[in-house]
Amino acid sequence: MKTIKFWATVAASALLLLVMFTSCDDPIDPVDPGPSKTEIVDKGISNQISSQQISGTTENGNTVIGTELSYESWIKVRTGTGAKKAPAYVSTRAASGDDGDVVTVLLKDVFHNTDTTVYVNSFEFGKPQASVSYRVNGTRRDGFVTITDSVMVYTVDFGNMSFNYLLEYEVAVYDDGTTREVMPYHKIERITLGELEVGPLKNETQDGTTYFQRQCKHTISVVFNGESYTLKANVNAQAEPSSDVVVQSEIVDSGYELVSYDEEKTEGVYKSWLEIRETWSLSGESTTKKECFLTFSLSTPNTTAYYTVSEKYSELDDFFTQDYVDEERSTTTEFIDNISTTTNQTDYGIVIKKNSDDKVKFTCFATIVIQSAKYNNGRAVYDFPAIKILNFTTGITNTSDWAPEDDGSFRANFKVSISVQNELITQTRETPWGISYAPK
Repeated sequence: MKTIKFWATVAASALLLLVMFTSCDDPIDPVDPGPSKTEIVDKGISNQISSQQISGTTENGNTVIGTELSYESWIKVRTGTGAKKAPAYVSTRAASGDDGDVVTVLLKDVFHNTDTTVYVNSFEFGKPQASVSYRVNGTRRDGFVTITDSVMVYTVDFGNMSFNYLLEYEVAVYDDGTTREVMPYHKIERITLGELEVGPLKNETQDGTTYFQRQCKHTISVVFNGESYTLKANVNAQAEPSSDVVVQSEIVDSGYELVSYDEEKTEGVYKSWLEIRETWSLSGESTTKKECFLTFSLSTPNTTAYYTVSEKYSELDDFFTQDYVDEERSTTTEFIDNISTTTNQTDYGIVIKKNSDDKVKFTCFATIVIQSAKYNNGRAVYDFPAIKILNFTTGITNTSDWAPEDDGSFRANFKVSISVQNELITQTRETPWGISYAPK
């Protein structure tokens, strides 16, 4: 019995010790509210750009030089009690301070020169058109910072030949789970197109097959953080051996002539034509003549606009006009039967003033429309000759003295005359105008 009581006493003591130790080591916690919200208290970007030349190999096997630019971007993150602090990273660094943690990341931009071969069906190159697209190369994450490696693809299109300049850039995003912020980064400010230099036509024989080719050189100027960087393109324009391509062409005749004109509507039609002699790589020489019919017009408001004046002038012959170009715009159609038409519209403002009263200032408008066209045979693009405005003049004439109206006011009438001289004809048109005076 004594033995049983002893072991019972020992067991009870052990259980009491276990409860005591458990209570000391594992107290019951209140509910964890989670990390406190962080906030961005400052951010910035370095204007000290590190620049170095880098080299790579193109699809031609040529070595091309590019420019790598690097700089630092930073944000300052203030962390509340219990929130996670921004750690140090492999490619970023964090510095702690009393008012927050500074997270700094090194960003890189790479501007690539271009060296490529482009297959063409003609060596006639038009005016360059630039376009921009974007793609993502990949991302990497260091702690709370994700860096995205993106590419601006700057495409230069000369009608039947296009090539790309690749402009890589990085963007960093800070995200600690409660706060997300795009870190500052330098953007490309401006891109300027250079001229295309086209070398002489050459023949190159490969494995018994003769190719036609021309070596082309081109440049663009990229402004980044106020500095200009020149990128070069070395493009081998090459024609397929089985293609019948234009190796030489010239315009042997061109012109335009008046077809019809309506004096009352001040609108007309003219015919424009091109005669082109082309030398083809397989079919030899041929001459092509293309014609198109284009319109031109002059229009003004048909209703009388009355301008309210503060006195009943005794002198009505001292009004005069001044004109200016107000707006120019154009719309272009798609190619139909190899011809595309552009409608060019020019709005002229006509300001009416009075010599004896500088408060008088009224503006009316006249619109001139002239169509032009392009011919595209699938190999080259040509501009049809288009008429041009040579002279635009305006004037004003008083047509009636003050006349009473039913409401007790008085009106005087004028006509504004417009004369437009183009290379085919002089168009004239009149639009009514008047002034109104109401006695007090």
